[in-house]
Amino acid sequence: MDNKITESVPKKPFRAALTSLIMGAGAGQIYNGQIFKGIVMVILFLVPIGLAANEMFNIYMRYLSKIMAGDLNAVSTIVDKVTNSAAISSYSGFAAILWGISIIDAFYYAFLYNKKIYHEKNDAENSFQSSPDKSAGE
Repeated sequence: MDNKITESVPKKPFRAALTSLIMGAGAGQIYNGQIFKGIVMVILFLVPIGLAANEMFNIYMRYLSKIMAGDLNAVSTIVDKVTNSAAISSYSGFAAILWGISIIDAFYYAFLYNKKIYHEKNDAENSFQSSPDKSAGE
């Protein structure tokens, strides 16, 4: 007898989505047991975040000597450069879209997983019910 159905634990779709929302892309997939998918999403999420942070750091370092010399206009220049950087916008935009997809995917997978468990459980219960004996009436 297959114990797969009795061992299946329902997932909580809102908890999966909340996990991705709070902890970042891929965390809800890991919560759902999709370890490989979750790790790939975490990497795809953290790489552009790291690249954007690196770009911000490089902009800051270009103007650090001016700030240390007392040039406060350099601060507004840094802010302008960061907010108008196409690279930073691209990296953060990709990460944000992936994050949103991760939240939706975590919720939807948990929902479908629960639906599958429910149908498998009902199918198993129905298969254990005795069917009418056709030879009894003959």
